[in-house]
Amino acid sequence: MDPATIVKLLIVGGIGLNVVLIGVRARPQDALAMVRKPELGVRAMLAMFLFVPGFVFLITMFFPMSRPVTAVLLALSVAPMLPPC
Repeated sequence: MDPATIVKLLIVGGIGLNVVLIGVRARPQDALAMVRKPELGVRAMLAMFLFVPGFVFLITMFFPMSRPVTAVLLALSVAPMLPPC
């Protein structure tokens, strides 16, 4: 295996391990938190689809980048999950 493949596997494995560890720590009442407090879901959606892309947009305005890099950063900022390797 070449070093690039090993790094990709380590990154994906680390992300997967983080997801598993968060799931192990979750309590049953955490699953119903969004039903009980819908404002938490609204805040999460605002952060994910408004604030993060806005921050990325400001960063790309202050630091000049090529158009493809700007487009990819903005696309990644609204992506709900990581792209496949």
